[in-house]
Amino acid sequence: MSRPRQGIISKSEIQNAFEGQDGRRFPIVLTVEEAAQLIRVRPKTIYEWVSKGNLDKTFIKRGKRLFFLRNKLIDLIFNGKDWKSHSS
Repeated sequence: MSRPRQGIISKSEIQNAFEGQDGRRFPIVLTVEEAAQLIRVRPKTIYEWVSKGNLDKTFIKRGKRLFFLRNKLIDLIFNGKDWKSHSS
């Protein structure tokens, strides 16, 4: 059973990280491409994580589009529960 990680980054640290230039580069609502750039993975990886349920509660789907909430995404990546790796 996975346990939540100890908070690596606080909500205020997340918010402060996006003051100024980075706030314009990465707005509060992100596309798949922007979310991938933010956490330095390929868009394909984002889609894989979404399909596995790893990014639940960080995005909303409208039609064929996914929209991510920047701060929730960062919070989940750094402070969320560990993901089990699935080797085939």
